[in-house]
Amino acid sequence: MRCYAFMLACFVLGVSQTPLAQNATAAEDRPSRKHFLAGHQAMKSGDYVTAIDEFEKIKGLAVEEKFAAQSLLEMAYAYYKNLKFSAAYAMADAYIHRYPRHRSVDYAYYLRALAVFQQAVMMGTGGREWRAGLHRAYMLFNEILDRFPATRYRETAEQYLRYLRQYVAEDAPMLVQRERAMREALAAARQGESQAGRDAQGEATALSAANAP
Repeated sequence: MRCYAFMLACFVLGVSQTPLAQNATAAEDRPSRKHFLAGHQAMKSGDYVTAIDEFEKIKGLAVEEKFAAQSLLEMAYAYYKNLKFSAAYAMADAYIHRYPRHRSVDYAYYLRALAVFQQAVMMGTGGREWRAGLHRAYMLFNEILDRFPATRYRETAEQYLRYLRQYVAEDAPMLVQRERAMREALAAARQGESQAGRDAQGEATALSAANAP
C-alpha cells in the first residue's frame, strides 16, 4: 500500500513539472505546425490519445528542427500520461540520442526514469521483474543527478532515490560499483565538451499554441 501511495504522489508531482511551452512565432501555416498546435491543444485538455496521434503525424513530415524536437518530447509526455510507460521511455530515449545537447534534454532523462519506475510499480511487488525495474529506475534517477547537478528536477529525483534505496539496499555493493563506473564514464565523456552545452538546463522548451492564429 505504501508503495502505491508513493507512486501516486510522485506521479502527480513528477508530471506536473513538465516543460511549459514558450510562445511560438505565428509563422508560415505549415502542416507540421498545424499538427503540433493540435497536439499541444489536446495535451492541454487531457486528450493524450489525440495528442499522440497528432505528434506521430509530424514524424512523417520534413519539419523544421523546433517542431521535430519538441513534438518528440511532448509525445513522450503524452504516452506517459496515457500510462503507456514503455512507449514513453522509447520516445524519451530517442530524444536523448537525437538531441543530446538540447536545453531540455534533462527533462527527457527525467521522464525516462519516471517511466521505468512507473512500469515497475505497475507490475506489482515482490517479483523479479519488479525488483529489476526498481534497480533500473534507481540507476536512471542517479544518472540525472550525475549529468545535471543543477537540473530543476533534482529535488524530485532525490525523493525517488531515497524511496528506492529501501528496495535496492540488499544489492548496495553492486549499485555502488555501477554508480562509480558510470561516474567515471561520464567524466571521460565530458572532456572536450563545451560548457555552453550544459548552461541552458532547467528551462523547458515546448512551443506554445498561445500565439496560434
